[in-house]
Amino acid sequence: MKKILVILFVSLATFTSIKAADLNEYTIFNKLNNQSTVCTMIRELSLNQLQENDLRYILSATDRKMKYALKKNGNEAAEKVVRYNLSNLKMVFTDSQYKMYLKLVNEALRDENVKMIAENAL
Repeated sequence: MKKILVILFVSLATFTSIKAADLNEYTIFNKLNNQSTVCTMIRELSLNQLQENDLRYILSATDRKMKYALKKNGNEAAEKVVRYNLSNLKMVFTDSQYKMYLKLVNEALRDENVKMIAENAL
């Protein structure tokens, strides 16, 4: 149990400490909000109808808030939006669903970083 809590805390701390990274990395939440990605998350996380509705609402709100934060306020505001996303979805999902969501977000971030490195190498 302690091991899981430590891993979850480290994942959350790592995820919310993106501020040293490029602001473009925050655009991952825009990509998470597209229809095919949402449908994949719903299937992978085995969400019920209420969870599905909440996920769609939270992702949409996150996307909207992130666009505003990046346009006006930068890193600090973007981190608040990340915390908004994670804290709200933690209340919606079961523990196992939330862990899977964190894995999906981290994989998406890793894929985006690889793509950015490849683009910069050209």
